[in-house]
Amino acid sequence: MPDKLKAILSESGVHEFSAAEKFLAKQLKILRQVGDLALDDDKNLTGASLEIRVFELFRECKVDIKWGRSGKEDFVIATPEGADDIAIEVKSARSPM
Repeated sequence: MPDKLKAILSESGVHEFSAAEKFLAKQLKILRQVGDLALDDDKNLTGASLEIRVFELFRECKVDIKWGRSGKEDFVIATPEGADDIAIEVKSARSPM
């Protein structure tokens, strides 16, 4: 697999680690959106898979949600004209709160 992955990255013009992380994360999100990748049970989700699930839930509710800025917020929800957009940061916990 590493040779296949290196070929994909090279073909896509990706030669640095941070760029590879961003590229692969984007491709995984796309694969999930088109149904080629499944998520685990909701109770087991953390990190990027939890963020993807939360994004999907908002979309199912017809909320105008967009992915946030890298390193800033997970999502941004557009609000009516004149109001500030809503920033969302997703967190998970294994123990009851």
